[in-house]
Amino acid sequence: MKRYLFFGDSITFGEGDIIEGGWVKRLEIKWNNPDVNLVNKGINGEHLVLFQKRFSQELSEITGKNQDHIIFSYGTNDLAKFNGNYLVSIKRFETIYREIIALTLQKTNSVSICTVLPVSDTSEGVKTWYGFTRRNENVLKYNVVIRNLATEFQLNLIDWYNDFAMLKNELLSEDGLHPNPKGYQWLCDFAGQIIDH
Repeated sequence: MKRYLFFGDSITFGEGDIIEGGWVKRLEIKWNNPDVNLVNKGINGEHLVLFQKRFSQELSEITGKNQDHIIFSYGTNDLAKFNGNYLVSIKRFETIYREIIALTLQKTNSVSICTVLPVSDTSEGVKTWYGFTRRNENVLKYNVVIRNLATEFQLNLIDWYNDFAMLKNELLSEDGLHPNPKGYQWLCDFAGQIIDH
Protein backbone atom coordinates (compact mmCIF):
# COMPACT_ATOMS: atom_id res chain seq x y z
CA MET A 1 0.00 0.00 0.00
CA LYS A 2 1.25 3.45 -0.88
CA ARG A 3 1.42 5.95 1.95
CA TYR A 4 1.50 9.71 1.55
CA LEU A 5 2.72 11.57 4.63
CA PHE A 6 1.95 15.29 4.69
CA PHE A 7 4.03 17.40 7.07
CA GLY A 8 3.31 21.07 7.58
CA ASP A 9 1.43 23.73 9.49
CA SER A 10 -2.23 24.71 9.88
CA ILE A 11 -2.73 24.98 6.12
CA THR A 12 -1.62 21.36 5.76
CA PHE A 13 -3.80 20.46 8.75
CA GLY A 14 -6.80 22.11 7.06
CA GLU A 15 -7.54 24.87 9.58
CA GLY A 16 -10.91 26.50 8.96
CA ASP A 17 -12.23 24.02 6.39
CA ILE A 18 -15.36 22.87 8.19
CA ILE A 19 -16.75 21.33 5.00
CA GLU A 20 -14.12 18.73 4.06
CA GLY A 21 -11.20 19.15 6.48
CA GLY A 22 -8.56 20.73 4.24
CA TRP A 23 -6.76 20.00 1.00
CA VAL A 24 -5.22 16.71 2.15
CA LYS A 25 -8.60 15.25 3.13
CA ARG A 26 -10.09 16.55 -0.10
CA LEU A 27 -7.27 14.83 -2.01
CA GLU A 28 -8.04 11.56 -0.26
CA ILE A 29 -11.70 11.87 -1.24
CA LYS A 30 -10.78 12.81 -4.82
CA TRP A 31 -8.41 9.88 -5.30
CA ASN A 32 -10.82 7.44 -3.63
CA ASN A 33 -8.27 4.64 -3.74
CA PRO A 34 -8.29 1.91 -1.04
CA ASP A 35 -4.67 1.06 -1.91
CA VAL A 36 -3.49 4.57 -1.02
CA ASN A 37 -3.24 5.88 2.53
CA LEU A 38 -3.00 9.65 3.02
CA VAL A 39 -1.73 10.62 6.49
CA ASN A 40 -2.10 14.26 7.51
CA LYS A 41 0.62 15.18 10.01
CA GLY A 42 0.08 18.92 9.77
CA ILE A 43 0.15 20.77 13.10
CA ASN A 44 -1.31 24.21 13.74
CA GLY A 45 1.40 26.79 14.40
CA GLU A 46 4.29 24.52 13.44
CA HIS A 47 7.47 25.87 11.87
CA LEU A 48 10.70 24.08 10.96
CA VAL A 49 12.37 24.50 14.37
CA LEU A 50 9.42 22.78 16.03
CA PHE A 51 9.23 20.14 13.30
CA GLN A 52 12.93 19.41 13.69
CA LYS A 53 12.27 18.37 17.30
CA ARG A 54 9.82 15.63 16.28
CA PHE A 55 11.47 14.76 12.99
CA SER A 56 13.67 11.91 14.21
CA GLN A 57 10.59 10.04 15.43
CA GLU A 58 8.74 10.73 12.18
CA LEU A 59 11.78 9.65 10.15
CA SER A 60 11.92 6.30 11.93
CA GLU A 61 8.42 5.53 10.60
CA ILE A 62 9.29 6.28 6.96
CA THR A 63 10.14 3.20 4.95
CA GLY A 64 10.91 2.65 1.30
CA LYS A 65 9.19 -0.74 1.36
CA ASN A 66 5.90 0.96 2.18
CA GLN A 67 6.32 3.10 -0.92
CA ASP A 68 6.18 6.19 1.29
CA HIS A 69 5.73 9.53 -0.41
CA ILE A 70 6.63 12.56 1.70
CA ILE A 71 5.17 16.04 1.19
CA PHE A 72 6.63 18.99 3.12
CA SER A 73 4.87 22.34 3.38
CA TYR A 74 6.58 24.84 5.67
CA GLY A 75 7.32 28.54 5.66
CA THR A 76 4.07 30.29 6.56
CA ASN A 77 4.91 30.40 10.26
CA ASP A 78 8.69 30.52 9.78
CA LEU A 79 8.48 33.86 7.96
CA ALA A 80 6.06 35.38 10.47
CA LYS A 81 7.60 38.22 12.43
CA PHE A 82 7.16 38.77 16.15
CA ASN A 83 8.54 41.98 17.63
CA GLY A 84 10.36 42.57 14.35
CA ASN A 85 12.12 39.18 14.21
CA TYR A 86 11.35 36.18 12.02
CA LEU A 87 10.21 33.13 13.98
CA VAL A 88 12.78 31.23 11.91
CA SER A 89 15.37 33.30 10.05
CA ILE A 90 15.71 32.60 6.36
CA LYS A 91 19.24 31.23 6.87
CA ARG A 92 18.12 28.87 9.64
CA PHE A 93 15.07 27.89 7.59
CA GLU A 94 17.32 26.84 4.70
CA THR A 95 19.77 24.98 6.96
CA ILE A 96 17.09 22.98 8.77
CA TYR A 97 15.11 22.23 5.61
CA ARG A 98 18.25 21.03 3.84
CA GLU A 99 19.07 18.68 6.72
CA ILE A 100 15.52 17.31 6.91
CA ILE A 101 15.35 16.74 3.15
CA ALA A 102 18.74 15.00 3.03
CA LEU A 103 17.77 12.62 5.85
CA THR A 104 14.38 11.91 4.28
CA LEU A 105 15.96 11.04 0.94
CA GLN A 106 17.96 8.33 2.70
CA LYS A 107 14.63 6.59 3.40
CA THR A 108 12.61 7.34 0.26
CA ASN A 109 13.28 9.07 -3.05
CA SER A 110 9.70 10.32 -3.35
CA VAL A 111 9.73 13.76 -1.73
CA SER A 112 7.64 16.80 -2.63
CA ILE A 113 8.00 20.33 -1.30
CA CYS A 114 5.43 23.14 -1.46
CA THR A 115 5.95 26.85 -1.85
CA VAL A 116 4.40 29.22 0.69
CA LEU A 117 1.02 30.73 -0.14
CA PRO A 118 0.54 34.51 -0.24
CA VAL A 119 -1.36 36.45 2.40
CA SER A 120 -4.24 38.73 1.47
CA ASP A 121 -3.69 42.42 0.79
CA THR A 122 -5.83 43.37 3.79
CA SER A 123 -3.85 41.20 6.23
CA GLU A 124 -0.37 42.00 4.92
CA GLY A 125 1.69 43.54 7.71
CA VAL A 126 -1.28 43.50 10.10
CA LYS A 127 -0.73 41.94 13.53
CA THR A 128 -2.64 38.76 14.15
CA TRP A 129 -4.33 38.00 17.45
CA TYR A 130 -1.06 36.28 18.46
CA GLY A 131 1.02 39.35 17.56
CA PHE A 132 2.54 37.98 14.33
CA THR A 133 2.87 39.88 11.06
CA ARG A 134 3.46 38.49 7.57
CA ARG A 135 4.37 40.22 4.32
CA ASN A 136 4.28 38.87 0.78
CA GLU A 137 7.75 40.26 0.08
CA ASN A 138 9.02 37.80 2.71
CA VAL A 139 6.91 35.00 1.27
CA LEU A 140 8.78 35.56 -2.00
CA LYS A 141 12.17 35.34 -0.24
CA TYR A 142 11.35 32.07 1.50
CA ASN A 143 9.93 30.67 -1.73
CA VAL A 144 13.27 31.30 -3.44
CA VAL A 145 14.89 29.06 -0.82
CA ILE A 146 12.23 26.39 -1.33
CA ARG A 147 12.60 26.42 -5.11
CA ASN A 148 16.39 26.25 -4.83
CA LEU A 149 16.17 23.27 -2.48
CA ALA A 150 13.79 21.53 -4.88
CA THR A 151 16.31 22.01 -7.68
CA GLU A 152 19.31 21.04 -5.56
CA PHE A 153 17.75 17.80 -4.32
CA GLN A 154 15.66 17.13 -7.46
CA LEU A 155 12.42 17.18 -5.48
CA ASN A 156 8.90 17.24 -6.80
CA LEU A 157 7.98 20.95 -6.48
CA ILE A 158 4.39 21.96 -5.76
CA ASP A 159 4.82 25.58 -6.77
CA TRP A 160 1.36 26.97 -6.29
CA TYR A 161 2.30 30.49 -5.17
CA ASN A 162 1.92 32.39 -8.46
CA ASP A 163 -1.35 30.80 -9.55
CA PHE A 164 -2.85 31.12 -6.08
CA ALA A 165 -1.72 34.75 -5.79
CA MET A 166 -3.78 35.71 -8.83
CA LEU A 167 -6.91 34.37 -7.11
CA LYS A 168 -6.03 34.99 -3.47
CA ASN A 169 -8.88 37.39 -2.73
CA GLU A 170 -11.43 34.71 -3.54
CA LEU A 171 -9.44 31.75 -2.17
CA LEU A 172 -8.38 33.06 1.25
CA SER A 173 -10.57 33.15 4.35
CA GLU A 174 -11.33 36.30 6.31
CA ASP A 175 -8.12 35.96 8.33
CA GLY A 176 -6.18 36.51 5.10
CA LEU A 177 -3.86 33.61 5.84
CA HIS A 178 -5.75 30.32 5.64
CA PRO A 179 -7.63 29.23 2.53
CA ASN A 180 -11.41 29.14 2.60
CA PRO A 181 -13.18 25.92 1.48
CA LYS A 182 -12.90 27.03 -2.16
CA GLY A 183 -9.20 27.69 -1.61
CA TYR A 184 -8.62 24.28 -0.07
CA GLN A 185 -10.33 22.66 -3.04
CA TRP A 186 -8.07 24.68 -5.34
CA LEU A 187 -4.99 23.42 -3.46
CA CYS A 188 -6.30 19.86 -3.70
CA ASP A 189 -6.81 20.13 -7.45
CA PHE A 190 -3.43 21.79 -8.01
CA ALA A 191 -1.45 19.32 -5.89
CA GLY A 192 -3.38 16.37 -7.27
CA GLN A 193 -2.00 17.09 -10.74
CA ILE A 194 1.59 17.07 -9.46
CA ILE A 195 1.76 14.38 -6.79
CA ASP A 196 2.28 10.98 -8.39
CA HIS A 197 -0.37 8.48 -7.33
